[in-house]
Parts: sequence; structure tokens; C-alpha cells
Amino acid sequence: METLGRTPDIQRACAAALENWQRIVAERLLADGFEAVDADELACTVINTIEGAEVTAQVARDDRALRIAGRHLSRLIRSSR
Repeated sequence: METLGRTPDIQRACAAALENWQRIVAERLLADGFEAVDADELACTVINTIEGAEVTAQVARDDRALRIAGRHLSRLIRSSR
């Protein structure tokens, strides 16, 4: 993450990867019946939550943050229908 602002090629590659992941999640939500705006916003929330949990898990050397994020994202998506 420290190199993102200093290396344009890395920043572009990371942005493209995140956009692609978000698109994949949004497409799945659309296929499951969500409205387009809701699918896009939920997809953004899913990717950002997972990314934050991944950083926490790496720093803590413990997957607890990922497990918690997964449980709560599941609840969020179910309650958003």
C-alpha cells in the first residue's frame, strides 16, 4: 500500500483489480435479484470490507477479522433483499 501513491503503474493495476472484483460481486448480486444501484453499493461494501479485513488479518497474523467480516457481510446482504 505504501507504493500506491508513488508508482503509477502499480496504482493503476490495483485500481483495475479492485474494479474487476467489485464488478464480479455486483454481477452476482444483480443475478440474485438486487437492483443495479444496490448491487453496486453492496459490491463496493463487500470488497472494501474484505480488503480491510485482509490487512488486519495480515498484521495480526490471525484470520479472525476475515471470519468476522464474512459473517457480517452475509448478514448485510441477506438483510438488504
